[in-house]
Amino acid sequence: MVNLQDPTAADRVATLASSSPAADRQVPTSYTPSEARRLSTALSLVQAVVIGIGAAAVGVATLVGLALIRGELRARRTELRILVLVGTPRPVIRLPVLIEAVSVAVFGTAIATATLLVVGVRVIPAVNAALPFLQLGSAVEATTAIALATLASSVLALGACSLMVRLPR
Repeated sequence: MVNLQDPTAADRVATLASSSPAADRQVPTSYTPSEARRLSTALSLVQAVVIGIGAAAVGVATLVGLALIRGELRARRTELRILVLVGTPRPVIRLPVLIEAVSVAVFGTAIATATLLVVGVRVIPAVNAALPFLQLGSAVEATTAIALATLASSVLALGACSLMVRLPR
């Protein structure tokens, strides 16, 4: 039995195994080179779809965050006008808006991380049990990387959006 990390290596392994005198030619292979290419193509497609969905989710989350921040500022427009009229510097006015945006990003990341942990604990073991030839491994490292990337991108996107919101003059 040979475990391959890279399905595209199945061609080379099959060639080496067929030329080896130790290989038992009576035992059929369960993973042919053509199946390896198809699986590799399918996994690449799934990876592209997941990356696309992730990028779309970050975009939607950014728009929702911007709408929340703008709505909050509209609700506090009178208060902000008074602060501007009394000469409060704009960075002082923007600081609470930035803190609010960062708190929305942190809270959203916490929800996303909890969801990923549930998927890692329940879904991935079910896929591993149902498809023994396709072991997905542990989701802990991936969850950590995704959580950190989500936190960084959310803070960056929502922080930038909070700075782009127009304050009253």
